Amino acid sequence: MFKLPKKLFHLKVDPSLYISLFFVFGLLMTYFAWRFALDKLEARRRIMFENRARMIENQMQKQALLYLTYIQGVASLVKSQPELTLDNFLTYLEGMNPKLHLPGLYAISLVEAVNDADLDRYIASVRTQTSENFDFSKFTVFPQISASDHFIVKYAKTLVAGVAPTRIGWDLASEPDRSMLITRARDTGTYQTSGLIQVHGVNGVIEPGFIVFYPIYRSENIPDTVADRRQNFVGTINSIFLSSLFQDVGFDQKLSQLNLDMEIIYNDTDDSKEIYDSFPSLKTSNQSKYIFSQILSGWGKNWIIKVGELPEFGLTKIDDRLPFLVLIGGFDLTLLLASIMYISLKNREKQIKNYQRLIKILKNHPFTGDRI
Repeated sequence: MFKLPKKLFHLKVDPSLYISLFFVFGLLMTYFAWRFALDKLEARRRIMFENRARMIENQMQKQALLYLTYIQGVASLVKSQPELTLDNFLTYLEGMNPKLHLPGLYAISLVEAVNDADLDRYIASVRTQTSENFDFSKFTVFPQISASDHFIVKYAKTLVAGVAPTRIGWDLASEPDRSMLITRARDTGTYQTSGLIQVHGVNGVIEPGFIVFYPIYRSENIPDTVADRRQNFVGTINSIFLSSLFQDVGFDQKLSQLNLDMEIIYNDTDDSKEIYDSFPSLKTSNQSKYIFSQILSGWGKNWIIKVGELPEFGLTKIDDRLPFLVLIGGFDLTLLLASIMYISLKNREKQIKNYQRLIKILKNHPFTGDRI
């Protein structure tokens, strides 16, 4: 017996409704896939940025350690030789500097702390020293100021060719900013870093720089109390650096390769100055989507490094285009499946019509056998 499915007669197919619903569903799935791809891409970008920024920070800290090791060596020389002469001081500096790659180190000096009551006796003692590099018989302290403590440049060496040497006998107590940092280094037992200063470079060109003040004590270790530190305080090793050292050691090139911008800011209660900026035309805090900010402890606790991304920062071109490819791919796939669904429904509708036509023919032209 020949029978057709009963459900076939009750099917009411509206292809446009099915396709519209499917198309909307496909677009929603495409949108969610696009958002997922965007979030994943953003997470990858942020991780890559943080990794690169921390790599720069670590390199900065390593560079600081290299300079600090050199300064500590000079301080150890002063502590180990209480009767250290200028000639021995200069011999040590000239012997050490070529062995270490220390670009940007402009000058280094020994500054001794002298109580005002002992100033005349100190001057007389220094004048007895003989040297091939300086006439100590004419040694004097200048400018003449009234202060309880004087911080006097006893020995100095300029490490940049073509630049006048630092003035021996200069009393840093006459400069409030530097005097404050020396006093802070003395009382805390930690080295201090200045803000931005102007340094007379080659041929009188003014260059930005900064100073590191490293304290020296008579005792082998740093005294425990402030009172003991003041009593055992010898002075400081003052090292003047040019801000261009960050460019000289390759930070500019490295940052450019990583598509990063870096600023170093001197931050204090009464001062805030920019020590270094790899791209002066850009402002990291204003134009960067990602900001990495960290205290540069290797250069002193009053330095802050800020790293941001350049406009061209990103992953590979394929990675950056991934959300767009997901969007286009999802739309194309939805359109393709909707087209296939449309064709399938149309064929099914045509099949139903053929069955209905066949039923009509069979009813109108009966044949021997069971009737429908």
